[in-house]
Amino acid sequence: MALRYTDCKITIHNEKSLTIEYVENAATNRERLDLSLDPYAALTVERLHAWINVGLKLQQERKQDSNAFDPIDLQVIGLNLYRILFGNEQVEEVFQRVYGGFLKTYQDEVARNNMDLRMRLLLVFEPDADRLGKLPWEFLFLPDKTNALEKGFFFAGKRTELILTRFVPPLGKFPPAKTEQLRILVAVYTPTDMGGISKEDRDSVLAKMKAIANAEVKEVENLGYDQLRNEIAGFCPHIFHFIGHGTDGKLSLVKVYNEADYDESLRENQVRWIPGDEFKDLFSNDPSPKPLLVFLHACRGASALSEGTFISCARQLVNDIPAVVAMQHSISNQEAGTFAAKFYEQLGAGCEIDEAVRAGRVSLGELYPRWRHPRFATPVVYLQKNDPLVHPVAIEKPADVQQDVTVASALRGGRPSGLRPASTAPATAPPASAPPAVAVAQSTIETYDRPENGADLQ
Repeated sequence: MALRYTDCKITIHNEKSLTIEYVENAATNRERLDLSLDPYAALTVERLHAWINVGLKLQQERKQDSNAFDPIDLQVIGLNLYRILFGNEQVEEVFQRVYGGFLKTYQDEVARNNMDLRMRLLLVFEPDADRLGKLPWEFLFLPDKTNALEKGFFFAGKRTELILTRFVPPLGKFPPAKTEQLRILVAVYTPTDMGGISKEDRDSVLAKMKAIANAEVKEVENLGYDQLRNEIAGFCPHIFHFIGHGTDGKLSLVKVYNEADYDESLRENQVRWIPGDEFKDLFSNDPSPKPLLVFLHACRGASALSEGTFISCARQLVNDIPAVVAMQHSISNQEAGTFAAKFYEQLGAGCEIDEAVRAGRVSLGELYPRWRHPRFATPVVYLQKNDPLVHPVAIEKPADVQQDVTVASALRGGRPSGLRPASTAPATAPPASAPPAVAVAQSTIETYDRPENGADLQ
């Protein structure tokens, strides 16, 4: 079933202005309007967000199963985010008109048993709006017209027809695509005494990765910085999945025996903290291609995880990497594994990256207590590229193969180029005589190659 999208793109230029872009009557409209920022609303969001992180840490330390959060706290964050973005009545009127049009079309589609329509809210934060870009927009709460909280909803919550994505305008052009097998490199870091992801959770995530159209998945563990950099350059992964810890703006790697500061009197797997800019340099081995997607998967152990580390690193990475997924709050290993497993399952089914993130958020929201815990708003996705990053391609079956072989969709990143209105035409059903799909013997995908000699992308 092909998904169809209605996009509403809001670019926040600074704390005083924004541009809202949408499609109406088959025409793309762009309106630059004032941003009526209430500084107290922004301060309220920042302080309540800090409280959420404190609450999550307390919950972790006490190992309580009970929920330490009142859903009203989350709603207050979301209502203030709504007030920041739509405080100007003109901005709110345009957005509500776009959303109202989508909702009517969606309800008509559901009545015809078509549920393949989505609305995307794309948020772009320019450098002068950096403070606003750091707010937890995944909690954005749309109030009911009567201001009844029970009738409002989180845009990135349980209404599965809605998607919230942070979008970064591309800083350079990508060269033409080529065809090759999808490669995923998983780097796991478990420094001594810091804990790490369980074997069960790791195996669950790896199984979902390996189910993506026969993707080539390679796992490495506790490599030194130079070793990991060389591994990335040699394997040339399309997806780099990092599982480790973070603290004070740094991510955890380990020291190895031949490094000058390695202490032979201590146990192995001594932690090495890598600042975000040095972590980004792991992918600068020209002319090797950079990954198309980086996934920062938080391990929770001791007091190592700092809630701001993975999200701040993601913000640095997305300037060079087309797509980055990260966590903005402390999250248990099991919950992170639940999200990652659903994310890769959806990629294997042909979903785009932000659609796969949406499905992963739903899987977290459905955990007990359902939609009353901040875990559903923990995953954040940054996308730099509007066009698909990779495309599924069919494979010609060998002459001695008697059955038809079809390739399931592999991984599609970004979004279709440009904004477009949602079509109300139902998806075309396959002919009744069409043969069933069978297991894929070999899969390839189209990916972007880099220019020769490591030339910069322009």
